[in-house]
Amino acid sequence: MQLAILPHDASIQNYHYIGTGPFKLTHYSEDNIVLEAFTHYFKERALLDRIEFWRIPDHVQIDADYELPNEKENERHNIQIEEIGCIYASFNFTKPGPHHDIYFRKAWREIYDVETILRDLEGNRTITASSFFPERSRQAPNRSYSLEKAKEYLKKSTYNGETIHIYFFAFKDSANDADFLKECCNSLGIQVALHPFLVSDYMDRSIDKHADIILMGEVFAAEHEMAFLNVFKNKSCFINRFLDPHYAKQINCLLDTFLLEEHKEKRYELIYEIEEFLQTEYIILFNYHVLKRKTYPSSLKNVTIDSFGWANFAKLWIQPSLR
Repeated sequence: MQLAILPHDASIQNYHYIGTGPFKLTHYSEDNIVLEAFTHYFKERALLDRIEFWRIPDHVQIDADYELPNEKENERHNIQIEEIGCIYASFNFTKPGPHHDIYFRKAWREIYDVETILRDLEGNRTITASSFFPERSRQAPNRSYSLEKAKEYLKKSTYNGETIHIYFFAFKDSANDADFLKECCNSLGIQVALHPFLVSDYMDRSIDKHADIILMGEVFAAEHEMAFLNVFKNKSCFINRFLDPHYAKQINCLLDTFLLEEHKEKRYELIYEIEEFLQTEYIILFNYHVLKRKTYPSSLKNVTIDSFGWANFAKLWIQPSLR
C-alpha cells in the first residue's frame, strides 16, 4: 500500500515521515499508526477524518463487535470480485542457475499444470491466466500441459541435479501450489526446496540472493495502466527485482513508447506486446486469476468493492432504522 510521495533523493527516517497526500501522519509507534485528514492537501478533502491502524499480535483472538441500524439477525449479502491481476511464477535472473536456460523454463511451464490445480485444489482460483487481465485470458485458447514434454525440455537443458529453491507467501493457496510442484518435480528427478515466507518479509533482500523461483501475485489498482507500469518500475516488485538487464532493456524500450502514446488503444497494444514477450521468453509464467469473496450487512447500501477488497467509502451509506 503506497501512502506517501517522497522526493527521489529523500531519505526515509523512522518516526519522521514526510510526504504529500490527503492524510497526515499524527502518530506512529510499534503498536499503532494514526492518520488524520490533511486540510492543506491540494486536491479534494479526505472523506474520513481519522484512520487508526492497530498492530494485533498473531496469538490474540479477535472478536469484532459493531452495530448497524435496521439489521435483522443473519441478514447479510455476499459479493464476489475478480481481481485484475494474476498469480504467476517468476524466475530470478539475478542469481546464477539452470533457470537461465530457456529449455529449463519451458519445462517449468509444462510442470506447472494450472488446469489440474484449478480442478483438484480448493481455493479462490478462477481461470487459467495468459495475461494480467482476466478478460484477455478468457479470449486465449486453452493450453495443455505434459510431463512428457517437460522431460524432453529437461534433457535439452543444462539442469544437472541442482536444488531449485522456490519461495512463496505462507498462505494456504500458495503452499498448495508449491506442494503440487514439488510432487511433480520429484517424479522428474528435479530437486526442490520450498521456502514459505511472511508478508512482513517481502522486502527481505536475502530472498533475491537465494530464490530461483518465486510464486507471487499482482493485484492492479483502479488505474490499470499505471498499475501495469508499476510492475516493472517499482523496485520493490519481484518482477523488477528478478529481471535480467537484457530483458529489462527491451521491456523499458516498449514502456518508453507506452508513456509517450496518446491513444489508449495503442497503449494497450503495447501492454499486450510486453505480455507476449514475457511469455515467449518464459520470463514469468502466468498461472491463474483469483476471486475475492466478501460478506457485508444488509444495512450497508451501494457497496462497491475494488480489486484490493476495499469498499468505496464515497458511495457507501447506511440505511437508517424505519420508525
